[in-house]
Amino acid sequence: MALVIGAVIGIAVLIAIAFVVRAITNAARPKDFQDTRGRSRCGTCQKILYRNGRSAEAAAENARTRGTYLRAYYDRRCRYWHLTSQLPRTRGF
Repeated sequence: MALVIGAVIGIAVLIAIAFVVRAITNAARPKDFQDTRGRSRCGTCQKILYRNGRSAEAAAENARTRGTYLRAYYDRRCRYWHLTSQLPRTRGF
């Protein structure tokens, strides 16, 4: 019985620690915001953000139909999709 109670207390402590760590990391990250044109901007890098690759690709395709080359990429630092006009880098060996 004491072993079960100890395990339950251990799990509760781990959950509490996880909530504290999550609160600290969320507080340290700058908040995303809306610019004056109503576009969502990333609080980390100030770029227009897209929450998934499908919407980023659609925006890039829309720009390409107007004659502007843009491509979507995933930013691992802020965990959002963005657009760039740069060509993809090739890996040199």
